[in-house]
Amino acid sequence: MKRSFIATLFATCSSVIILPVQAIQPHQAYLDLFYAEQKDADSTGEYFQLHVPIKQGLYFSMSDLSFDGENPFKAKELGGGIYWVTSDNASMYIGYGKIDYETPLFKDSFNKYSIGWRSRLTNNFELHLEFNQSDFTDETAEKDGYIVGAFYHFSETFALTYQKNEWNNLSMDYFGVRFTSGY
Repeated sequence: MKRSFIATLFATCSSVIILPVQAIQPHQAYLDLFYAEQKDADSTGEYFQLHVPIKQGLYFSMSDLSFDGENPFKAKELGGGIYWVTSDNASMYIGYGKIDYETPLFKDSFNKYSIGWRSRLTNNFELHLEFNQSDFTDETAEKDGYIVGAFYHFSETFALTYQKNEWNNLSMDYFGVRFTSGY
């Protein structure tokens, strides 16, 4: 049902006449709402992320990820970081997050460090790349991860999104929407 809803949403939005939006600096307040799938397991979930610039150069973020199915888990992250403008429509950031991770068998908390780049390549298309590393205590877990995201902006405040996330031996795809502050 969720897949058909997302397919309908993409088809509806692609048939709408797209008015160009002015390219804006990508470090702004945003809320992401995602439907998530794990490729290696029959698991689906929900993910939300809130990102708020506090003042020039600093931001606060929080996220909540929950998966059900073959490999259920929950991860809540609270963090922040610094960012700097690299051009009129791009920025880089260095971030830190404290993650509380829970499965049916155990609970753990660990730190995640990230470096990333975001850019509005055109008025409507934004690209996000991130490399991250964690100090997860499980010896078998992959400590490095990455995120590749694409955002298609229909207006200054709304975008359809896709993100690929490789993290902790998991391959996840996120499909969703982004709501931004528009400035």
